[in-house]
Amino acid sequence: METYITFAAVDIFLTASILFGMYYLATAIFSLITVNFPIPEHRNYKFAVAIPAHNEEKVISRLIKSIRTCDYPQDCIEIFIAADECSDRTALFGEKCGAHVLSRNTSTCKGDALGDLFEFIENSDFDYEYVAVFDADNIVGKHFFSEMSDKLSMGHRAVQGYVDSSNSNISWVANAHSVWYWITNCTMQTGRDRLSLGCRLDGTGFALERSLLKEIPWKTITMAEDREYTCMLAESDIKIAYCETAVVYDEKPVTFSDSVGQRIRWSKGASDVQGKYGLRLLGKLKFNAFMGLWYEVFSFLSYNITLFSILFGIGTIWQTAVGKSTGYFYLIANIIVIMAALIKDKKTDKKIMLNLFGFILYMVSWLPIGFFALFGKNRGWYHTGHGDRV
Repeated sequence: METYITFAAVDIFLTASILFGMYYLATAIFSLITVNFPIPEHRNYKFAVAIPAHNEEKVISRLIKSIRTCDYPQDCIEIFIAADECSDRTALFGEKCGAHVLSRNTSTCKGDALGDLFEFIENSDFDYEYVAVFDADNIVGKHFFSEMSDKLSMGHRAVQGYVDSSNSNISWVANAHSVWYWITNCTMQTGRDRLSLGCRLDGTGFALERSLLKEIPWKTITMAEDREYTCMLAESDIKIAYCETAVVYDEKPVTFSDSVGQRIRWSKGASDVQGKYGLRLLGKLKFNAFMGLWYEVFSFLSYNITLFSILFGIGTIWQTAVGKSTGYFYLIANIIVIMAALIKDKKTDKKIMLNLFGFILYMVSWLPIGFFALFGKNRGWYHTGHGDRV
């Protein structure tokens, strides 16, 4: 009797796992559909650019220069920087480039820096309509503001742009980080937008309506401020749109130690957000928001649980023809859809294929990092080293 109960429990677990995986697969399939949304007459909105910066003198000038060379009226853009307990010349370089600088003497986390910066912007003389957020090591695509304006003209109050990579070929670590971001952009973000499920803020390259920040103030407390504010918006039934043509280039970690440090910080914050909002979202019947929050965890675990259970004959559901067919379909379809999405976004080249082992190592390393994040101490705002100078 106990044996049957054990088999039944294992089969229930495996069935639940593949159902979660199928949800993400179905979302990804919709990312392959090209939709031409009707765009109202173009408007040039006024953007206050918010840049949280902690010892970023190497890259801050490059970011500001990229903003100032965008194909958008420059009198509609004003730049604001939060120099967060900087011991270098970040504030000086920012001011030389014409930015307004808020100097913070106590560094806590990026979310706090952004919250103070938003208040600083609100108390300025600039009559803005939207705030656009970038990390200091970014390069803003030439058409970012014009494409973002077109998306905002459709009535959206929060829009996430496409976070691309500026240094994908500098090391295997940067390449692996880039590929994971591309997969997330090409499948999860695009697919959820096609289905109007609401996307996620991704830390940089997003725009928020001024009145939205007044309605739902930026009062995040975790180290994953982007995920936390996404949940705050979801609780208020505000969906984040996705603009895949508004591109910002982000500098990925170059060394494995920098990669681990950044991901531990992010994972700790994400774990705190999931603990705070996971059950709350389900309690309010916001299943799609819940699934978006858990994307990295559930999609990774679902695929690997299904793969290993089939390979090693775990459970009884894979012993039937229907079960095996379903399992193999799920495994193979994921690979096909991901490859199709990367091809669609023109994110495939020989270097990506050659770095397959590096990408697998990167993905596997998430397991101990996630474990450490659950039980380790909060490390604060981790400063990632930059691979090039300005």
